[in-house]
Amino acid sequence: MKMRLLIAFAIMAGCITAYAQKRELGEVTVEELKQQNYPKDPSAPAAILFSKGETSMTFSEQSGFQ
Repeated sequence: MKMRLLIAFAIMAGCITAYAQKRELGEVTVEELKQQNYPKDPSAPAAILFSKGETSMTFSEQSGFQ
């Protein structure tokens, strides 16, 4: 019984990690860490250093692209 439970747990753990999201931010430079204000907008309280998005579309003959 313990062996079946162990195998079931191992399979579940493998499935969970297989579909985990990967977050890759890249290298942060020393200049970015020392930056006191954003040159393009000095009044901004913060700057976005990295942004990533995802887009998807579906097509239906009745309603077209969604």
